[in-house]
Amino acid sequence: MVIDCTLTNFKVPGFSDYTPPFGTKKPDGQPILAREANANIMMPFVKQRPQAVVENSSTTEIQTHMAFAIQTSGVTLTLGNGGFVGCRVIAHNTSSGSAAVVYGAGSYDNTSIAASEYADLEWTGSVWRLPKKIVLSDLNADQIDGLGRNLLEVFKVSTIAQVMAEIRRRCNNAGEIDNTGIPDFTGIMIGDYIDGLDLSGIAAAPGGNAPQAWNGQYKNNRIMVSGFNTYKGFGDTEITKNHILFTFRNVICRGQMKAANDNAGGYPATLMRAWLEGAGGDGTGVFAQKLKTALGGATNYLLTLRLAHSTKGAAAWNSFTVFLPTEIEVLGAQTYGDELIAWNTSVQYPIYAKSGVFR
Repeated sequence: MVIDCTLTNFKVPGFSDYTPPFGTKKPDGQPILAREANANIMMPFVKQRPQAVVENSSTTEIQTHMAFAIQTSGVTLTLGNGGFVGCRVIAHNTSSGSAAVVYGAGSYDNTSIAASEYADLEWTGSVWRLPKKIVLSDLNADQIDGLGRNLLEVFKVSTIAQVMAEIRRRCNNAGEIDNTGIPDFTGIMIGDYIDGLDLSGIAAAPGGNAPQAWNGQYKNNRIMVSGFNTYKGFGDTEITKNHILFTFRNVICRGQMKAANDNAGGYPATLMRAWLEGAGGDGTGVFAQKLKTALGGATNYLLTLRLAHSTKGAAAWNSFTVFLPTEIEVLGAQTYGDELIAWNTSVQYPIYAKSGVFR
């Protein structure tokens, strides 16, 4: 059986040599407009009935998206050429046994369709193609994250330092835009990222390993926009500066939290904190110093915050510049820690509220 899937012979059943503006109702005496007729003529191709396939069948040419319902086991549907790039065919095997679709141009391929399953093919301009089934191990960070865009492309610049300079301008803390102090975060979205950070010059954390150079395949040092003015208004000394919060997409290195096997003093008393941002959290740590260079060279784009966090059994105000997030900041709730004590200034980051992928 040959199925005509061209548009050249499209007719309304019951009418010969005429395609009327069917389905358009207007009061008597009022004409049918051309756009109304065209909209109704195209209606079948917006909500299309599938072609029934009950025997071995083929098409000579497909000029629009098509759907086929294969209703008999063991039959084969052979696809002809597509009419335009992006043309799509969905073959649904509604029978109780297997069926097949043969496709290609010159050199034919075929795919078996089990009962109740679909084959979804697309015309590339030269051949029909079965889109690859995606599994998690095939995905790179861009595909997994989905919503992120490279800020170098968003800002149309060529260096990380230029991205950071534009972010500082957008924050408008020193009148870079005007004297209102109101930031301009338009066009920047949660999940947008900066790639290319080379952290290979940073000495290893105590008892751990050193960060690495940028790896374009693994996106190992990617930082992602995770919040806007997340901490503005916090602090025993109020945080007044507009800011964009970044988090690393991946674990970039490992290190020892404390020399002793206890949690006395909480995170502020750890070796990890001292290595990251300095014992006082002021950005003097090994990691923070090198990160400043990687982001902007001579310009420091890191903001030091004043936050209250657990010191294990108590709470205290401390400075934080580059720090590990708390359970609440990641998960939105306390699990094993004790961050729900007085003065808590944890707030879940928007990027972690969107999906478990980022956590």
